[in-house]
Amino acid sequence: EPLTLERYSRALGGAWLDGVHTFNRGTPDASLFSARSHVLDLLNTTHVVSYRRLATSLAGSYGPETPHSEFWQPVFEQNDAVIMRNNRALPRAWLVGEAQAVRMEVALDRIRGDSKSDFDPRQTALLEINPNEMPSLPGGFLPPGSEARVVGYEPNRITIKTTSSQPSVLIVSELFFPGWEAWVDGKKTQIQIANYLLRSVF
Repeated sequence: EPLTLERYSRALGGAWLDGVHTFNRGTPDASLFSARSHVLDLLNTTHVVSYRRLATSLAGSYGPETPHSEFWQPVFEQNDAVIMRNNRALPRAWLVGEAQAVRMEVALDRIRGDSKSDFDPRQTALLEINPNEMPSLPGGFLPPGSEARVVGYEPNRITIKTTSSQPSVLIVSELFFPGWEAWVDGKKTQIQIANYLLRSVF
C-alpha cells in the first residue's frame, strides 16, 4: 500500500503496492518462510493466509518446491485456501540480555537469513548504534522470570511492564518511526532501532 515504509518493504523482499500476484507474473521469493529468516517472527506474524495458483503460495503444488520451513504449519485447508501458523512468532514485546552494534545493511541481512552469521532474536538485539554507545549487558539468555508485558495499547501510547533482574534491552514489535518518545520509570530515554525494523530501549 502507498504508505509502506522502505525498510518494511526491503525486509519483506521488495514488496511494493501489490505483494501478491498470480503465478504467471513473476518468480516467487520463498525466503520469508525459510528457517533462517526471522522477518515475520519479528513482526509478530502468527498466521498467514495463502491461496493456490499464486506465486507466493504456500500450498505447494503451484509454489516453490520447498515453500516453508517446519516452523510454519498448516492449520486449515479448504477450497484452495491455506492458513499457516507460525510457531516461532515473537510476542508484541520481549527482553534480551545481549546486543550487537551493527550497520543497517548487516542487520537486514541477518534478519532475512542472508548472512552466514546465525541470529536468534530471542537472545540478541541488533542495534544501529556506535559500539561505544553499547550498554553493559550480561549476554546470553536472561534468567527465568524475565518478561515484558503490554498492559496498555492505544493509537499514540503503548504501556509495557517489564521484570528483569539484569540489565536488558526491551524490543517492541512495532515499526521504528521518528516522533515516538519513551520513558523508563518516569525518565525519558532514547529509542533505538533494533533488528532493522523495530523500536527498542535499554
